[in-house]
Amino acid sequence: MKVYKSSWNPANGEVLQAYVHGQTHKGSGVGKIGSFIHLSRKDNQVTDEFEAMASSLSMHIAAMKPAYMKIEDVPEEHKKEIMEREDGGEKALKKFIKRDVLWE
Repeated sequence: MKVYKSSWNPANGEVLQAYVHGQTHKGSGVGKIGSFIHLSRKDNQVTDEFEAMASSLSMHIAAMKPAYMKIEDVPEEHKKEIMEREDGGEKALKKFIKRDVLWE
């Protein structure tokens, strides 16, 4: 197996955090689901709290398994299907958005 090293060098105020859940071997980076997040701060300050927040967000995203990033990314056809297919119409759509859209 070939291992590639990243050449990404963060600028001041940037953090790139990755999380892999259910790793097959500890430290292997191979698992069932993973996520990564790139955060930056306008004040260029990377603190322990900022890095901890990035780590927590990465784990939350992996646990959430969102289908879409933003509500605008959900196709109108899919929204209509959810409202027609499930009891509750608008209520079912709101539940879907809360559960499956990351930024909502």
